[in-house]
Amino acid sequence: MNLCFANDPMLFYEGHLLAVHIVMKTFQHFSNATGLNVNIQKSQVFFTGVSMEVQSNILQLTGFAKGSFPVKYLGVPLSPRKWSAIDCHGLVDKITKRINCWTARHLSYAWRV
Repeated sequence: MNLCFANDPMLFYEGHLLAVHIVMKTFQHFSNATGLNVNIQKSQVFFTGVSMEVQSNILQLTGFAKGSFPVKYLGVPLSPRKWSAIDCHGLVDKITKRINCWTARHLSYAWRV
């Protein structure tokens, strides 16, 4: 038997009540099949380009809290707008530092000097 768990899934869909209804129905089917439930206290909905009326209806249907941008997911900042070079700079620096640390770790002392 193999068990797989997905922590912190993110779902993207259009801000239509029918789409939200289908997602919530899918969560219910998943819950019935596995016994696992969505943690409503830790779940959030993020909106962009959706009217306040639709937002209110979606929040009522899901029971989730309304989230706000910017937010980090797995250490990566998320935003509803296109990333600029400045937005990417911090992420590129982190990756570069990790690569340099990894390569330095595998060099002898003489090569590092």
